[in-house]
Amino acid sequence: MAPPRGRDPVSPPDTLRLRAASSAQVGRPLRARRVAAWIPPWIAGLALISYFGSFEGGTKALPFGVDLVVVAVFSLVVYAFALSVRLEPEQTKRYIDEVIDVEEDSQVQTVEE
Repeated sequence: MAPPRGRDPVSPPDTLRLRAASSAQVGRPLRARRVAAWIPPWIAGLALISYFGSFEGGTKALPFGVDLVVVAVFSLVVYAFALSVRLEPEQTKRYIDEVIDVEEDSQVQTVEE
């Protein structure tokens, strides 16, 4: 018997499709916008810190050492923001359970020759 689709660690695209299908089947929107709200500020902040940093390509406005402290503080701020927009543990468990239920319902058995 072949492993169920979506559970094979070699095929992450199948897993992603299954999760998207699961969200659509349940009739709720994907909540990626709210829970991923920390990503654009994080990328923009790292780009700015890199631009002003002391490493190759930077303007060296932030001297070595200071840039490391700025990155550490910035990372903590973004981490706190990411925690504030995350899903509640109960909601996360419900979403995982929904995906597992859909995976179990959609398993395709193959005939071994």
